[in-house]
Amino acid sequence: MFWTIVAPFFTTCALAVGAIVAATTLAPRWRARREWACLATTALAIVLFVPSCLAIELGMNTLRFGVFRYESGRDIGDWRVERYMPSAAREITLMKYPAGFDAEFHIARADLEGWLDEQWALHRASTDANFHGAAPPVRGEPRPIKPDMIHLHLPGRPDGGMVLSEEWPRVTDAIEFEGPRKPNGAGVTFLYSPSRELCVARAGYW
Repeated sequence: MFWTIVAPFFTTCALAVGAIVAATTLAPRWRARREWACLATTALAIVLFVPSCLAIELGMNTLRFGVFRYESGRDIGDWRVERYMPSAAREITLMKYPAGFDAEFHIARADLEGWLDEQWALHRASTDANFHGAAPPVRGEPRPIKPDMIHLHLPGRPDGGMVLSEEWPRVTDAIEFEGPRKPNGAGVTFLYSPSRELCVARAGYW
């Protein structure tokens, strides 16, 4: 979850160093001693570091998080999302936030199950670590979800950021697929309607 501060931190560091170097270099033009210019700029950079870092993070987050729409999974361009999103997904509505994402899209069942088979094969070793020597995990069968329980499996956000398809209240064949989980709990769950080829993904990562 703390990955969101990395880029703002290094950006703030670069700006602070740049300001110190510039002030020290240009001090003679202002008839000031370079030593005092360096000390004053350094002190100012220290005082303003945290507020500047937070302001830069806020600006970056407006571009990184929120609601996005894509024609296919190949268009997303964010590796954190792409590792939990089948490339065959189409008509994607994506809600990104620091610890994961919610997404709604269309996909054929064969493509979704094929992608899940690949992911279970790729991540089998890391998933095994969750079981500490117990029986190794395997991909389970999809779990049927009763129509009156679907709303409990759909992403609900108080900010209303993600708008789900109006088809879900009429879905009667919903099933749930689980992707492999990493030792820290990161992974993805899919709620899927085979008849409508409609899918909701809920992914978490730290």
